[in-house]
Amino acid sequence: VPYSDEDEVGASAFSVSMWPIWAVVIVILVLFIIGIIGYTRLKAKNLLEQENRKKIYEYIMENPGDHFREVQRELELEVGVLSHHVNILEKEQLIVSEQDGMYRRFYAAGVKRDDKVRLSRIQENILKSIQHTPGITQTKIAKEVGVSRKVVYYHVKFLTGTGLVEEQKVKRKPHYYPA
Repeated sequence: VPYSDEDEVGASAFSVSMWPIWAVVIVILVLFIIGIIGYTRLKAKNLLEQENRKKIYEYIMENPGDHFREVQRELELEVGVLSHHVNILEKEQLIVSEQDGMYRRFYAAGVKRDDKVRLSRIQENILKSIQHTPGITQTKIAKEVGVSRKVVYYHVKFLTGTGLVEEQKVKRKPHYYPA
């Protein structure tokens, strides 16, 4: 029987087609799992060797309870960069976070958290305004702090809820006093 080019093509196709599809899938799956295990071990070992991640971790260790934007401002990092590294640090359980009102606060894993109320800069300014001028109204607070009355309303509601500020109505108009 004469030898032809078709026999050569059929022979190479024969070697690939001899493997059942399930065997090919298993080989690919095993290689994938080995790759993932190797990657995670490498990542966990060298986790804090990455400069930004180390900077974030050290900052959170020194400033437990700071919220995302505060960390971002202090370290002068892009939001996406900080978010990426914070997610890795949380996943690897070097830090933990908890929701505190509208803020997500960060702590080093295993560090005891304090239960004191943390105020935003606007809330601190509103509280100072109320302490400086007891009986002040929302409109006057808004002018002093430089924000809208709606913003003042939101934050004063929070401050009264924490017990730092008391509200008294005079002729149906709320006036605020330090508690």
